[in-house]
Amino acid sequence: MIGISQVGYHPDQVKQAILELDPRDEIVGEAVLERIGLEGPVPVLSSRPAPWGRWLRWTYAIFDFSAVQEPGFYRVRYADQATPGFEIHPEVYHHEVWQPVLEMCHVAVKDGYHTWHGACHLDDALQAPTDHVHFDGYRQYAQTDTQYAPYEHIPRLDRGGWHDAGDYDLAAGSQAGTTHTLALIRELFGLSSDQTTVLPEKRLVLLHMPDGTPDIVEQVGHGVENLLGGYRTAGHSFHGIIEGTIEQYVHLGDAATMTDNVVGPAGGATIADDRAVADDRAVADDRAIADDRAIADDRWAFTNRDTALEYKVAAALAAASRVLREHRADLAEECLQTATTIWAYEHAHEPVIQPAAYVPRGVEAQEVLAAVELLLTTGEARYRERLLALLPLIEERIMWVGGAVARALPVIADEAFSGAVRAAVAGALAQFELELKTNPFGIHFRPHIWGIGWQLLSYAVRLYEFWLAFPDLVDREILLRVLNYNHGCHPASNTSLVSGVGAKSITVAYGVNRVDWSNTPGGVISGPALIRPDFMELKEPWPYFWQQTEYVIGGAADYLFCVLAADRMLNAPR
Repeated sequence: MIGISQVGYHPDQVKQAILELDPRDEIVGEAVLERIGLEGPVPVLSSRPAPWGRWLRWTYAIFDFSAVQEPGFYRVRYADQATPGFEIHPEVYHHEVWQPVLEMCHVAVKDGYHTWHGACHLDDALQAPTDHVHFDGYRQYAQTDTQYAPYEHIPRLDRGGWHDAGDYDLAAGSQAGTTHTLALIRELFGLSSDQTTVLPEKRLVLLHMPDGTPDIVEQVGHGVENLLGGYRTAGHSFHGIIEGTIEQYVHLGDAATMTDNVVGPAGGATIADDRAVADDRAVADDRAIADDRAIADDRWAFTNRDTALEYKVAAALAAASRVLREHRADLAEECLQTATTIWAYEHAHEPVIQPAAYVPRGVEAQEVLAAVELLLTTGEARYRERLLALLPLIEERIMWVGGAVARALPVIADEAFSGAVRAAVAGALAQFELELKTNPFGIHFRPHIWGIGWQLLSYAVRLYEFWLAFPDLVDREILLRVLNYNHGCHPASNTSLVSGVGAKSITVAYGVNRVDWSNTPGGVISGPALIRPDFMELKEPWPYFWQQTEYVIGGAADYLFCVLAADRMLNAPR
């Protein structure tokens, strides 16, 4: 396998093809970079690939063609293989590379004659039953933390949010993280593309039809509408909303057909007492009561308060308020008021820790993020003072919270604090870069269950925040290698992990249309997964391996951030 970026390379970046070889094989002959023109492929550079050594199951070698900077269309050839064509060009990150898709909930999404899905889940949501652990990891504790009884309809939850991954659930942790990243994209890069009409009151989205408002701002607004639902009805964030039964959870097809979009009548709890409703796995029994769809199909809201989640949502809302101010001042004000109320409440009460799926851990780390965004939004001294007091925690968790703190250093304006943060960043990056040298792709390889594509994008976002504050400490090639990985320079294959981006991309993926063996253009998958102990695998084409080919909203937002960051670093450094 010849690993290259299917998108291509900026003339001024390191350009390497990674050759994955059978360990019994030997490097024979030279690798060749060919320029493709009207006259056909013409060799422009050749050399013997440099041996890298054994990693996991295979042997690797590197063909470096960084010296070639002439814009054009190229391919790499070695032995009996040749890669698809790719560009070398200053604007390689400036075209459609950065436009992933987010599946919007509670609205109809149309593209001309094509309806992606109708207005969906308008009956959200029922209070989840107490003392219940959901099969997807959500958990409702002994109390509801709301005024609503189990299976009672909770109002004001039918707005905003994105379908996460190949599922349809709305996890607050994922929604907050995505909203936060999109807000930073607007703020840091000034993204102003307008290709979509969003009509919230009509629950309608029209693709490829400008409406005068930047799409990124409308997406931020759609995210906060979901995040604000719990505060509007109960004064705190909910863990999330998800289907109550396996039968619904595996639903594929138009999202508008998952439920009847009719709010279940009061008294639904009497029917829900039947385990046919309450038991997640009683699919056969569910069918027996399916006639009463108003009760049986409404999604469940998991409603417990958690302090770490509260701070995470506060950070997202505070950042969102800044970018919404020009276009939706009323929503921006609600975001800021909610964020400041969260801060005041949590500082007046003992932390509440109620772990569940998608609920972040680490109260103080999340508090740092909230303090940063509230300081940048309001300039108030109380947030600055709290950040100064949290310096030991910031130093300890510098790779996780330091990027956000680095953005706030000019406002904090404390020389000793800035020096301590810089020293912590330098120390952490030195150790981090040692780990990057342990594999031929130059990435931070810490696999768990999924492929690691999203993890790489996540740390690349933080590295860019470090680069803004300390450009002399951060090697931009670390971030560029993350994009190369997602564009095809990874183990097992050279397929781009972003559907529709690159000459050879993942076109059968674990999205909501996986039953059609299809894809969502711009969807970002996690990529090759480690089959322990040493086999890296990317099943193609096979849409049902969520560990390798699932889409998630956080990955899409981080990918968008990283592409824009790469373009800025390479074409407008300061």
